[in-house]
Amino acid sequence: MQCLAIKPEQTYTYLMQVFTRFKLEVRKMFEWLVQIWQLIAGAFFGFITSFFASSLFWRNLLLKKPCIEISKYVLKYRPAFHKYRMTHAIRIINIGKRDIINIKFNLRFRKFMSDGTRITISYPLLRDNVFYLAPQKKDFKESFWDITFDMERKEFLSKMQNIFSTAKEFRNLTEQALSIQQLLKYFDYLELLVAGTDGNSNVTKVFSQKYGVSKVIAGKYKLGNLEFI
Repeated sequence: MQCLAIKPEQTYTYLMQVFTRFKLEVRKMFEWLVQIWQLIAGAFFGFITSFFASSLFWRNLLLKKPCIEISKYVLKYRPAFHKYRMTHAIRIINIGKRDIINIKFNLRFRKFMSDGTRITISYPLLRDNVFYLAPQKKDFKESFWDITFDMERKEFLSKMQNIFSTAKEFRNLTEQALSIQQLLKYFDYLELLVAGTDGNSNVTKVFSQKYGVSKVIAGKYKLGNLEFI
């Protein structure tokens, strides 16, 4: 066995060469590990992306539970009937033939007075205040419904007159169509109350959405296997 003969004055140079070679080997190993990790991560995220992008996945995820979407809040005055009418567009998604859903709607206009009192004008959205969705013969994925409620103008204005600052302002409320934005300037907020009972839990819960003057405060609420969006 031969030994490498190193002169004392060459010891430092030799050690530096060994250390430099060691650093190169470590750097190569690190770069190799980084390349392997990039390949694994790319394959993993590619699989996840394709999985989430598949229509089947999203359809099963979004339509797994029945949900109700409430929109189109339009308030108009009907001169022939002397009533204000609020129309709501109801979109019902993925209700199966075994689902029995009983939903109640109520609308509240609220105003906080300077003396600390609160004025509330409340109306049901249907005559019997109940919206039924009976079992279907076969499943359907989507359905659209319209519900309305009427407010007698005399009753509505009699409740509203307490919130007007002057009699002139009260008289300026004409018999023309009013939008939610126009109406809300007289109130602090408009609140939609939704009480629902699904066919599984048979427990009634109440959810609310408040509509301010400038923007809608959106929300998503769950009731058993039923979702309000």
